[in-house]
Amino acid sequence: MSSPLDLPFAVHPRLETERLILREIVESDAEALFAVCSDDEWLRLWGAPVHKTVADTRKMIGMLKRAHQEGSQLRWGISVRGSDHLIGAAGFFRFLTPHYRAEITYEQAKTASGKGYMTEALRAVVRFGFEQLDLHTIEAGIDPEHGPSLRVAERVGFQREGYLRENYFFQGKFYDTILCTMFSPKPAQRPYNK
Repeated sequence: MSSPLDLPFAVHPRLETERLILREIVESDAEALFAVCSDDEWLRLWGAPVHKTVADTRKMIGMLKRAHQEGSQLRWGISVRGSDHLIGAAGFFRFLTPHYRAEITYEQAKTASGKGYMTEALRAVVRFGFEQLDLHTIEAGIDPEHGPSLRVAERVGFQREGYLRENYFFQGKFYDTILCTMFSPKPAQRPYNK
């Protein structure tokens, strides 16, 4: 078996689904991504400060590039086939390499919701995680009040594993988290199952 999480990739991987392209987020995506990351009402349970200016989004894009180069994150911008305009982003933002585990994150424009795009994108990201990164477990931490995000995760195949009370502190308040996980479909190939 190859070593786990052979990161970073020399070239950012590109994923394609029936309707979507998942690709590297670049500087020219700042305006489109700002529209996603600046919607205070839509992202009120995002767990990070919403962007106030395009400069905030450019800063995030720079951070994502550095994180990819360091192998600490792997995030994709999501666009509908035939358009290069980003409608959201998804990927892995925390790797626990010795445990073959990663945490997933995702966000999309309000105007793109209700079309099944994020479900489709997350299925591609999860498949990549299991097949290319050799992950055993992918987890998602979701605010209990964020019903749409929880429904997307469950449609993809994540299962609720636990409820963590007041485990996340953000902007002066503690928040609860529903922990959802998904396991590799090929656990017999893990080294600890030999």
